[in-house]
Amino acid sequence: MSEISTVLQLTCSIKLFYHNTDLWYNIKRPEMQDEMNMKKQKKDWILIGGLLAIALLTAIGFWLFSDRGTQVTVYVDGEEVGRWSLEASVDEVIQTEAGSNRLVIKDGKAAITEADCPDEICIKQGQISRTGQTIVCLPHKLVIEVEGKAEENELDAIAK
Repeated sequence: MSEISTVLQLTCSIKLFYHNTDLWYNIKRPEMQDEMNMKKQKKDWILIGGLLAIALLTAIGFWLFSDRGTQVTVYVDGEEVGRWSLEASVDEVIQTEAGSNRLVIKDGKAAITEADCPDEICIKQGQISRTGQTIVCLPHKLVIEVEGKAEENELDAIAK
């Protein structure tokens, strides 16, 4: 029993020592503490600014160098059920086993405007027009993907 109390006393003494050391430092040298906090804060803002700049440049790069798609392919449960050109004007209801979604293609952009799924995330994903962009409705197992028209003579990744 005395060993446990000794360990507890030692632990309390260590905590008290560190606590008092911090208090002593703040009481004896408050001007240095403020200066150190200002330097830390300045470095934090520089780091945050740098990370935001990198994120912004990356997003701009993806947007500038991505190709505009030429067609939209619709998959239900992994099987292709439709393909439309982005230049066409389309208002199509896509019926699945779980429900329906309305696909609208207008002005070179595709979007889901109506859905009877509970969360309606597919509607909130907005319009897509760039190659590789997708709209996904998980409850209906629906995927809408923008694709670019591949040229006949173009080699794929395996043939290279």
